[in-house]
Amino acid sequence: LHVGDDDGGMARQAPGPAGEDALAFLKGQGASASLASSAEALSQYGATPAGPNLPQVAVIMPKTPRRVIEALRAAEIRVVTELELAFEHASCMSIGVTGTNGKTTTSELIEAILAHSHRKTFRAGATGAPLCAALGQSRELDYLTLELDCFDLEYSANYRPSVGVLL
Repeated sequence: LHVGDDDGGMARQAPGPAGEDALAFLKGQGASASLASSAEALSQYGATPAGPNLPQVAVIMPKTPRRVIEALRAAEIRVVTELELAFEHASCMSIGVTGTNGKTTTSELIEAILAHSHRKTFRAGATGAPLCAALGQSRELDYLTLELDCFDLEYSANYRPSVGVLL
């Protein structure tokens, strides 16, 4: 998913729940955005792209091939994950849970503990809802409980959770 400027730049990546939620969020923010497969992105940006219609940002999903990511970076397009996009626009604190085993159980327990403590929370990420699905309600939330996989962490340069859990 590539996010373009308001002058006709476009957004591209393979559809899926996370891609569709990211697309809806971006369009709601006034961005010119659309979905496309990794193959389409590679064919469009894999050569020496130039011109005013290049996207400003590419929001990549977990199965985006490394060669597509490298082509986007070579085209000087900012590459971010859905995690990074959500983090940049969320209006509440986040709890990031990652590790080899136990992410889902731990994030579900954290969500239950917070709910029992009368804290408003939303669980999203690897096995929960897409991260961008929570952005519309993040002003009313106390926490986003995020289940993170290695892809999210590898390609997210600026994500800084309020609380981090490494299992």
